[in-house]
Amino acid sequence: MGAGFALFIPDADVEKLWDIPTVYDFGAVHAGHVEEGNKRVIIKPKGLEYLGETLGVR
Repeated sequence: MGAGFALFIPDADVEKLWDIPTVYDFGAVHAGHVEEGNKRVIIKPKGLEYLGETLGVR
């Protein structure tokens, strides 16, 4: 039950920022990327997929 954070950055900037977790001693995962098309989120390791209509701000 800890806090989680997500950074959404351009693919071109991933390498520039990748050392930050090592310097500050916390874990990080490059979890995915953004593509054009219908809005959906896929979490492959968990086998989950959320479609656009369920992704509204609450």
